[in-house]
Amino acid sequence: SAERVLVHTAKLEAGKAYQTHAILFENRSREPFKGSVTINYAPWTPREGRTAARQSFNIAVPAGKSVEQSFIMCLENPRLWNWRDPCLYKVRAELRDADGKLVDDSVLTTGIRTVEQDGERLLVNGKEEMLNGVQIMGYRMPVETLARYNRCATLEQLAEELIMTRKCGSNLLRVHVHAAEATADGINDPRIAEMCDQLGIMLAWQTPSWIREGAWEAIDFTNFAAYARQVYNSPSIVDWELSNHPNKFKGKGLKYSIDFVESVMRCVLAVD
Repeated sequence: SAERVLVHTAKLEAGKAYQTHAILFENRSREPFKGSVTINYAPWTPREGRTAARQSFNIAVPAGKSVEQSFIMCLENPRLWNWRDPCLYKVRAELRDADGKLVDDSVLTTGIRTVEQDGERLLVNGKEEMLNGVQIMGYRMPVETLARYNRCATLEQLAEELIMTRKCGSNLLRVHVHAAEATADGINDPRIAEMCDQLGIMLAWQTPSWIREGAWEAIDFTNFAAYARQVYNSPSIVDWELSNHPNKFKGKGLKYSIDFVESVMRCVLAVD
């Protein structure tokens, strides 16, 4: 089976997009599996369209094993995702056995875009952008249900907040839900990312690994990768935030601060 499909744009050049697909295959049988995976791209928003690109790759998975394999395919003249024109594609990965029989498939939506930092400049698809935004604090009235809606907002509440974000001229939302002080307790609500993909709002993203303050070692580095992969395919996420302001640096020397920065960077770069 195709258990997980992670997609990102490796590079853009001369009217071409090179898309990387990391697919986790799981073979639960006692026999080796040989077959193929076919990756299809079709426009999804703002209008659905026919298949724009399709490519097949041979695969082999040992008996009783899980294997992640990467596949790169090129799209000609793709429509790129940006906050002004948030175009999305539907990607379907079809797993077939050696006889060509469909065994499993996985469908996701994503956008074709790159994010880079060049000195002090943020580049989206190679063009300089400025992030102008607001943040969600997670406090949603009435007070009687505030704690519930802090972590589990209704779809209507989230839609209202995101539409307000666009109406006030912002292109960025910082997902910054306050809960406790020094425990890992951010949120990872994929509905926010899915709607921002479609509305054209870039995101500074939390994950439940996030801590508000305290010692930075309380960040849940172990599980960050699992949380990040849940929303990995959302082109709206341009920044991963692992903490707000850990504040136990006093009297500990510069190395303690350096260890914090390096730990965060290693954690994020291992996934994205």
